[in-house]
Amino acid sequence: MLKGLLLSVLMIAVWGLVQLVVFHTFRPRNPLKSMIASFLPALPGYLLLYAATPPTLGILPHHLAATPAPLGVLNGFLILFLLFLTCVQFYYHLNRAISLRILIEFERVAGRSMTLDQIEDACSLSSLIGGRLEALVAYGLVLRSGGHCHLTIGGGIAAAIGRTARKIIELKPY
Repeated sequence: MLKGLLLSVLMIAVWGLVQLVVFHTFRPRNPLKSMIASFLPALPGYLLLYAATPPTLGILPHHLAATPAPLGVLNGFLILFLLFLTCVQFYYHLNRAISLRILIEFERVAGRSMTLDQIEDACSLSSLIGGRLEALVAYGLVLRSGGHCHLTIGGGIAAAIGRTARKIIELKPY
């Protein structure tokens, strides 16, 4: 099982480097699609790497390499997928967290001190909503038409899932 774990960590590290290059070079309009598109080759790459390497990877003790291959492959696939999801969540946390944005604004100003009005100007609600709405349109969850925004079928499904998840973990409704 350790072989699958190590190979999945290696694959996610390579994917992360590729994604950094993609973000810096191409600045994709839809980051999630970019992350998924660059991750998909990692799946067959992982399988090929697993098949091409010895059970010990040349570094593991033999007793740690005694896992049956199907179990090792499955374990590594699961870890690879979970690491991918973690990286995607990390990206979106850095990109969308309002608390982090406020802290960064504090760091930018001289004296690291701001009034509430300065914070509201720096992190305007219209800018925040506009950016989020653009993302929802780009992901096909909302359509813009004639000055109105309309929920798509996919957006309705996402909203229902989110509402249900919030209810399950007892978060306050919006």
